[in-house]
Amino acid sequence: MAARSVDWDEARGLASEASLLVNATPLGKSVSDGPVWGDGPLAPDAVVYDFVYAGHVTATIARARRLGARCIDGWDHLYGQAVAMVPLLGMDEQARELLGESLVRVRSGA
Repeated sequence: MAARSVDWDEARGLASEASLLVNATPLGKSVSDGPVWGDGPLAPDAVVYDFVYAGHVTATIARARRLGARCIDGWDHLYGQAVAMVPLLGMDEQARELLGESLVRVRSGA
């Protein structure tokens, strides 16, 4: 895989060529934050991985969905981390389902 790290200005111009965009910054926690790559297009095969989890859908994920990109958001990431701990902690496999249900409740504010 060819990969490189670029600064913000360069990233915005390259987003339309990237097959994977990763946001590992807090950009998106605020509802006023825009998509991390700006308002430009994405590559047709783009996957957007946004580590941010918030009480709202981030602008990065919302715009990526509108553009038809595959998306992985912060809640997906959080769930993946939790599920990975199940066997390490010797927990019953039922814990996976309970973790999923718990995250749905937390995400909805219940």
